[in-house]
Amino acid sequence: LLGLANAQLAIGDLDSTIAAFERAIHVSHVTSGVNNLDQVGIIDAMSRAHFAADDRNEADDLQDTAYRLRERHFEGNDDLRLDAIEQRAMWHARLGNHLSAVRYYRRLVREMGKHHGKNDARLIEPLVALANAAVRVREGDNIWGASNSSGGRLRVGTTNTYRNYEIARLEAQMRRMRMCPGGLQSCAPRRAGTPEGVDQVSYDQAVRAMARAVRIAREHSQEDPSVLANTLVTQGDWYQSLDQSRKSRRPYR
Repeated sequence: LLGLANAQLAIGDLDSTIAAFERAIHVSHVTSGVNNLDQVGIIDAMSRAHFAADDRNEADDLQDTAYRLRERHFEGNDDLRLDAIEQRAMWHARLGNHLSAVRYYRRLVREMGKHHGKNDARLIEPLVALANAAVRVREGDNIWGASNSSGGRLRVGTTNTYRNYEIARLEAQMRRMRMCPGGLQSCAPRRAGTPEGVDQVSYDQAVRAMARAVRIAREHSQEDPSVLANTLVTQGDWYQSLDQSRKSRRPYR
């Protein structure tokens, strides 16, 4: 069934692909139980098929199902937990839910720090991914920092689905417009050097994440000089992508 689904996906027959994946999941439930981990790969593939069919809500619901299945097996399996968090972060980044991606990448960095050590070289890649996600948060979209009517922190639904994200983002923008009659700039003063349209708090977080990646790379430079060289090039390219050529000069030296 999986071979059939992949073949149909290759030729662009998305309806038949999804139907084949659904049958494969049913067989997996019958043979191994409804909570078996073997079905995660099938669910992930079916989610991507829905994404290709431009059904983002269903795609995200399936990704959430895959995450919950992994979560049931987290205890005593740190590698599974870290992989699940990373997959969730990557998925939100792909959807363009950059705030959700930032939240999961921050969690990934925190959990990896506990598991491997705060200066482990394996933190470099997720820190760079965190910086890339944070710098894509647009001004006025920082719903995590917006207060709701009861004075608490705004949450994006129970499962952080695509539809909940969009609803919460728009609600937060409307609240901030009411709280900032002079415009969003009047509530969130920006410092010189922040890219146009990028949320100030998120940009600061992105810069810190990239700087931490470089610091960790320096600590491991004697073991493998290429780690530092590659991270510095990444930092320089990152500033160049933000049209900040002056800031890119130092890492390129």
